[in-house]
Amino acid sequence: MRTHFTFLASSCHGWLIVTPDELAAVGLSEADITPYSYRRGDQLGLEEDEDAQTFLEAYKARFGREAEIIDDLGSCDQWEHFGKRPCH
Repeated sequence: MRTHFTFLASSCHGWLIVTPDELAAVGLSEADITPYSYRRGDQLGLEEDEDAQTFLEAYKARFGREAEIIDDLGSCDQWEHFGKRPCH
């Protein structure tokens, strides 16, 4: 499992980029992700407010260390929606 993850941000929101395999490696599935996240090919853009935090907490619990975040200019605005967990 890699230790560095890219964070894409638009002018109003951000997404942590992971793969479905990385999501599964920390014990999460699409059922754990809200529909505010996105998918493009083999990449998932986990929205910053809830889904990215869910992943980062699961990553730390699984591997005993924090993931490193690399900021990037870019956006997931044109990606497909991903996630099935109801929003609160």
